[in-house]
Amino acid sequence: MTNICSQVDQDIQRILIRANTKSHLITYFSPLKQLRDIARSMAEVVEKKGDQLPLREVPGVTGISYFGAFIDRLHYFWFDGPDKYFADRMSKYNSTVFRTNMPPTPPGFAGDPRVVILLDSKSFRTLFDNSLVDTSNVLGGHYMMSTEFTGGFRVLSYLDTAEDQHTRLKSYVQRLFMLNAHRWLPEIRRAVEETWDKLQSQLPEAKANGAFGSCIFNFLSRTLFRRDPLEPGPASVGEEGASLCLKWLAPQLAPGVNIGLPQPLEEIVFHTFPWPYCTVK
Repeated sequence: MTNICSQVDQDIQRILIRANTKSHLITYFSPLKQLRDIARSMAEVVEKKGDQLPLREVPGVTGISYFGAFIDRLHYFWFDGPDKYFADRMSKYNSTVFRTNMPPTPPGFAGDPRVVILLDSKSFRTLFDNSLVDTSNVLGGHYMMSTEFTGGFRVLSYLDTAEDQHTRLKSYVQRLFMLNAHRWLPEIRRAVEETWDKLQSQLPEAKANGAFGSCIFNFLSRTLFRRDPLEPGPASVGEEGASLCLKWLAPQLAPGVNIGLPQPLEEIVFHTFPWPYCTVK
């Protein structure tokens, strides 16, 4: 509402500046002034109503139940799907903020599956409050895969913002981007031109998704690491760089996403136990 009022005020000021006669001023100013007054009144009502709303405990799942978490996992992936899973619980608790279980769940995955779901734009900003949100040891969910996938290290995505190592690594990455800023434009242009030439040569069977994945991989490799993945040699990955990254990342994200395979095959293979690193070593 505040943005609407501000926009209306700007429109009025713009018209006042451009108006050359009294008739122009009367014709345009009156309806816009009314619209501004209405918008301000609505904003005041919304703010007043928000101030009067009582505080309440976040509803939903509070105790740990492995069986309940398992059933919730089946509803999330199999019976309902993510959209209906969230919609049903939002209706049940009459709230866009509630507690529930999120896959993957025990016994195959250690840890506490209980989370707080935020389904509205006003509460979503809470995710950026480091004093309320613990982001340690998470990548695509509340679980952490084996550090064998990352060479035995807790990489930046596994570090909470309160950890000193997080600040050091983040500063290093930012510094890396800054030092190579002069390479961005020429390298992105080169990568895009290579991609378009490749797509043109493969028409009409060209697949854009895979091609642009390689485009991004080549751009980042040349920009940040100053190495061309297409250059011949023992370290060359050719056109397979993006697909190799996907194969490495897929087992780490698969436990928390709906892959689309027939059930119960997907549940048994991907959502019951974590995949070991040896499958992609």
